[in-house]
Amino acid sequence: MDIIVSGIITQILPLEQGVSQKTGTPWARQSVVIEHESGQYPRSIVVDINGQDRINGMALAVGQQVTAHLNVNCREYNGRFFNSIDCWKVERPNQAPQPQAQPAQQAQQPYAQQPQAQPGNGVYYQNPPAQPAQPAQAPQGGNGDLPF
Repeated sequence: MDIIVSGIITQILPLEQGVSQKTGTPWARQSVVIEHESGQYPRSIVVDINGQDRINGMALAVGQQVTAHLNVNCREYNGRFFNSIDCWKVERPNQAPQPQAQPAQQAQQPYAQQPQAQPGNGVYYQNPPAQPAQPAQAPQGGNGDLPF
């Protein structure tokens, strides 16, 4: 699942580095706070960028308008569950999107048109449908505009 957040970088937290106890390989992580407009009150989200190459490649700065592509992961430790929000790609509104090569199988599958992130749109989920798009149906029940 790909979650996309558009907003402004308000803080870049200190770089964390270490060496894995299991493998002995070095690791690096930097957390970034992104604030997005969500109605009357702006909301913020903290995302992690993992890997020194990715941190350097994104070259983020406070005040930049960005669209961040995120993955949410959950893990259990001693009967408690913890979420992590990892940023794997960042786009800037004035930056032209770079074409990505797709395998031939994916290019042949008919997918419904996905909404594109626009500054100020906030958060939305982006998943390619498992089947070709079906015509929309009116919600059932007496819940007004709610589809469930």
